[in-house]
Amino acid sequence: RLGVSSSSCFRGGVPMPRKELFSSIVASARTFRHFLHNNPYVSNDEAWTAKKIVEFLDAGAGIPGVRGIQPLQTGCGGHGLIYEIRGSLCDPKEDYPSTVLLRSDMDALPLQERPSDRLPSRAPVSSRPGAHHACGHDGHTAMLSAALLLLNEHPEILGGGRVIGIFQPAEETGDGAIAMVEAERERNGDPDASIFGPRSISRGAFAFHNIPGRAFGNVLFVRDGVAARASTGLEVRVIGAASHASEPHLGRSPMPVLAALAQRAAGIPQELEQISGRSLAGPGGPAIVTPVHMHVGNPGDFGVLPASGKLCMTLRADNTHAVEALVKAVHEAAEEEAQRVSEGYEITLERVEPFPAVVNSVAATDIMTRAADAVRGTWESAGEFAEKCEVVEMEKPFPWSEDFAHFASECGKGALVGLGVGEKWPALHAQDYDFNDDLLPLGTALWVEIAREALK
Repeated sequence: RLGVSSSSCFRGGVPMPRKELFSSIVASARTFRHFLHNNPYVSNDEAWTAKKIVEFLDAGAGIPGVRGIQPLQTGCGGHGLIYEIRGSLCDPKEDYPSTVLLRSDMDALPLQERPSDRLPSRAPVSSRPGAHHACGHDGHTAMLSAALLLLNEHPEILGGGRVIGIFQPAEETGDGAIAMVEAERERNGDPDASIFGPRSISRGAFAFHNIPGRAFGNVLFVRDGVAARASTGLEVRVIGAASHASEPHLGRSPMPVLAALAQRAAGIPQELEQISGRSLAGPGGPAIVTPVHMHVGNPGDFGVLPASGKLCMTLRADNTHAVEALVKAVHEAAEEEAQRVSEGYEITLERVEPFPAVVNSVAATDIMTRAADAVRGTWESAGEFAEKCEVVEMEKPFPWSEDFAHFASECGKGALVGLGVGEKWPALHAQDYDFNDDLLPLGTALWVEIAREALK
């Protein structure tokens, strides 16, 4: 065998995975990552992805002598997977040992991949038209898979505690994490008994996201407070009345209402601040309302004044309460614009992809900081990545949203951590983006050290 608990390396009295085992598992995780990148499945369509993760872990990454891991649960909240690794000193009969939650996402984006020459090497291009791992969730999955296999081979690292590892679907649409949380609440019949609740996850929940544009190896975090902003998509539908295009005065077109609302949208946060006397800004910057799409009528219908249409926009702020206030303000603005045009319009709102804010806790970020220091200090023999592991505390949250918020909120404390990919790397959600494979060993080692530090 490449490495078992009885053959750990020790540095300063701390058990470490054997270098050969670490290198072999990371190499297999890289191959697996390329396999996932070549076969991306979008949010809520990840059945194939989940099946392949189960197969990879069950087979011990295909490495002779490495023990496989079976999931504790499959199909959680759709295609979610839950794994459990118990430490060598953990009583198998204990329901609630000290536990840390490690989370990865696994969905791709509905985007056509178009490789460019900006990357020195890359995984095979997506074989599925219109689907692309443009946010690096294939890499997130590979890092957590590798870490779970290492911890399963070296349970002494976990002592008397355990790790719950989860592979979450539908992060991009914001409904995967809440679906898993609600499924567990329902399955147990008691929120307090949920595997994601504070009684179970006593040492906090953690998640990584790769961050292009930042130096490779930067471990980026907000020490205490909002780590990723709250947001929601909002569809404002205006229903009027159709008529012949030659007699527009007999109908009520939604177009002037929607056009006026689109022009007014960006200023709605400032309007709300003036009325309420309170600022909606936070460390992440001002609250914003961004129109992203408008649809009125049907192409080719030149003889019809349309009866209905919709304006789609994104609302974003540092906290969920501010987003709620923006939703109400948009509704009121739509009603006002409709009244200016004519009586008789109907206004309806529908929220799409709501994300609460991710709030980091000091308890969790302290664990993460110690873990990053441990990678830099004790993993140097495993590769050059260790010396590049550098903690960088951010003053502002990430500008985007992340539904990891639901796991952190459910257990009571957590940390969302960014991993710098490279300053000139293609941006997230770009058509030529691909995950940086050099990040795999760093992320894997950091997962191992977070588990160790959390369970001390």
